[in-house]
Amino acid sequence: MFDKEEYSDLKMSTDLMDKAFAQPLADLQTLQWKDFLTKYDHYTLKQWLIEYQNATHSKVSMTSLLLNFESMLDRSLSEMTINECDHGLSDDYEQIVGGFDLLPRSYLPFLEKEIIFKAKVTSISQTEKGVQVG
Repeated sequence: MFDKEEYSDLKMSTDLMDKAFAQPLADLQTLQWKDFLTKYDHYTLKQWLIEYQNATHSKVSMTSLLLNFESMLDRSLSEMTINECDHGLSDDYEQIVGGFDLLPRSYLPFLEKEIIFKAKVTSISQTEKGVQVG
C-alpha cells in the first residue's frame, strides 16, 4: 500500500527522477569514464534514490510503477544514466505532421526496387548474407 499523501502524481515522479539524474548526467559530461564509474557504478538506481534523493521505499516503488521502470531499479546507476542520455524521462515528443504513416513512406524511394506490394509471403529464410523472403 502506498501513502497517498506522500506520493500521488506523475509530476512528482518525474521531478524526483529529473533531480536524481541531474548530477550523474552533469558528471558524465565532465568526468573521465573511469572516474564516473568509480563514483557511480557501485550504486543501483534504487540505492541512489533512497540514499541520495532521500526517497522512501514507498516513493521509489510508486515512482517506478508510474514511470514504468520497476524492472530497472536494480540496474547500476551508471547504466541507467547512459539510458537516460538515450531515452530520458522527458515527455517531449515530436509529432509527424500529416500522420505517422509518413515515416515508413519516407523510406519508399530508397527501397522501392526491393518491395513487392500485396505479394503473398510463402517462405522466409536466413543465410549468412541476409534474409530472403519468397
